[in-house]
Amino acid sequence: GAISLSRAIRKHVGTAGAITLIVQAALPCLVFYAQSSGSILEMTGGTNVAFAPPVDHLSNVLLPILSRMGVRAEVKSFQRGYYPTGGGNVCMDIQSVRAPLHPLLCDERGRIVSVHLVSFGHGPAVTTEISQCLEDKLTNVLRDFMLSRPQFVVSEFEEVTVHRDVGTVGVEVTNAQRQNERGSKRKRGRAPRDSSLGAQVWCITETGDILSANALESCRNPEQFQGIVDTLCETILRRIALVVESGACVDEHTADQLLVYMALAQGHSRIICPPVDPIDSTLHIDTAIHVVQSITKCEFVVQN
Repeated sequence: GAISLSRAIRKHVGTAGAITLIVQAALPCLVFYAQSSGSILEMTGGTNVAFAPPVDHLSNVLLPILSRMGVRAEVKSFQRGYYPTGGGNVCMDIQSVRAPLHPLLCDERGRIVSVHLVSFGHGPAVTTEISQCLEDKLTNVLRDFMLSRPQFVVSEFEEVTVHRDVGTVGVEVTNAQRQNERGSKRKRGRAPRDSSLGAQVWCITETGDILSANALESCRNPEQFQGIVDTLCETILRRIALVVESGACVDEHTADQLLVYMALAQGHSRIICPPVDPIDSTLHIDTAIHVVQSITKCEFVVQN
């Protein structure tokens, strides 16, 4: 039978648990929720934490791709939250779908038109200088990579667009973060001193495909952060290079989130993913296919 929900749905994780993983579970349901005015989903927890997509991937990669299928959802506002205190806040506006989703066709990539990045960080070791160093070095690395492979980019390509974010450094501490930090003091006898630094990169192609890569590193020793900047640049370059040079239209970690929408769409969808990354590949796509097929009885065909 029908499930009755209020227009505004609130979820407080209580830790730095990933808000984007809540979205992965809730969004496919709320898209089809028969509420004429749609839904507001408000969540408190971690926005940029390990083992989960950053909120920047949600707003700049996943939702724009889903909009091609008819999903109308947007991140209205967010306050970043990091491990271990959490306290991040994301508010999403989700419009109900009145017709079947369109099939998703990401199989003709075209050349890259623009490259974008946003960096994010939190903690005593993440200074303005460290954040700027990451942005500058990653910008140079990405620009040099693209310009050295003219077959993949439009001839007009020159620069990487850096998106400034007020939550990158010196973010205001929220009440939830203060409460969580006080709880951590009671449990461990001192305030958490973890520092996190990361970045999200996305490339937009002539056909509207979005190629994505992100990485996050954490530590407590400020002296290690110069090395972390180098590690982040190397990791993100490796991940975006795999997608670009393989001719893929979507990266592995975005693809596993798209499968449920492909199963719910009317008609045949098709996406081209990169080959398995020997360093940090997962079985998420295989697992998602198995679960989605079991629930929807939709048939997936994987071609190598």
